[in-house]
Amino acid sequence: MWIELCFDTDKDFCAQTYTILYDNFQIIIEKGDLRHAHNLHVHSQSAEKRYKRAYAAVLNFLSELSWLFQSKIEIFKLNLVVHSSAKTKGWIELTKYNRELNTIDLSCYTQIAYNTDQKFALGFYREGISSNSHFYSFLNFYKIITISNSKRKSIDWINENKGSIKNSRNVLFDLENNKKESDIGLYLYSSGRCAVSHAKDDPKKPIVDPNDYEHNARILYELPLIKELAEISMKKQLKILTKKQMFQEYSTRIKERIRGVNGCRTK
Repeated sequence: MWIELCFDTDKDFCAQTYTILYDNFQIIIEKGDLRHAHNLHVHSQSAEKRYKRAYAAVLNFLSELSWLFQSKIEIFKLNLVVHSSAKTKGWIELTKYNRELNTIDLSCYTQIAYNTDQKFALGFYREGISSNSHFYSFLNFYKIITISNSKRKSIDWINENKGSIKNSRNVLFDLENNKKESDIGLYLYSSGRCAVSHAKDDPKKPIVDPNDYEHNARILYELPLIKELAEISMKKQLKILTKKQMFQEYSTRIKERIRGVNGCRTK
């Protein structure tokens, strides 16, 4: 059985094909041209638990791809194909994104997530940066923070870590100084996370109206702040490697392998 997927990225692959290993499954990626989507294939035994694990491995890998290369990902089709030998030819789908050439290089890729919390966070991150809805993106980024923190602790954690903000410092400054929000953690929780998820207008439970100009503008403006906070949580609390750290780890493994081979030759 083959699990075959058709997907698009907003960044292009450097090579025409890659074969990588994820959770002991061999995943083959075939680069699409500028007008067509990419194809992905992974072989699995037909036993129920085995192909479901392969399915999860594919999506977990794509989540790592989003995080490491800051790439949006659109999944068009994901099929289970039963046949005896080789993979089938990929589907032809028109690409959604205008890709930037040669920015995703998997030649030094190594898996970075192994525990459930890390994989949850990377999945939410892929959903967050790939969505066309800034409301849905905001909610996914906040969910990442709650993986390691309860409701109250997530508020406190944001306040304790806001000093680490760099890229969206202007948004934080505006909220604290111009809009006079002294408790940023509580503000992002109540006016952001809760307001996005609530569906009934209640003075005690604010909502965001998807048809309201000011609500749309506010969430879109604050989105980079919650995204950066989610990234800080992923690095600090969940210990998820960045692309630079992944390359360093890969380089270390290669050096250790070379030393091991040379050591065997000298004996």
